[in-house]
Amino acid sequence: MNRFTGWFFYPSNLKRKLLLLFLDAVSFAFAVYLAFLVRAELHGGEAVNTFLFLTIPLFLVIKLIVFSYFKLYDISWMFVSLQDLANIGKACLLSNGIL
Repeated sequence: MNRFTGWFFYPSNLKRKLLLLFLDAVSFAFAVYLAFLVRAELHGGEAVNTFLFLTIPLFLVIKLIVFSYFKLYDISWMFVSLQDLANIGKACLLSNGIL
């Protein structure tokens, strides 16, 4: 096993956080895309697509910054406390309030 594959398959907190960031970004972008399609009654025209692809990066940046500020990517999901649940609620409320 060479150096890269050894690093790649060895678990670490950095790789865990990057994976969670990636999964959040993909799921949130997909949710926004589906919301725009439902709003446009599945007939997304050029204007809807242009607006969609301009707003998704803004939404992603705001959500990921707020979630990182509340340290949601540092939570051990095996042992979630009431304080962690409160932080999740605060992060969702603040990011949705900004948007």
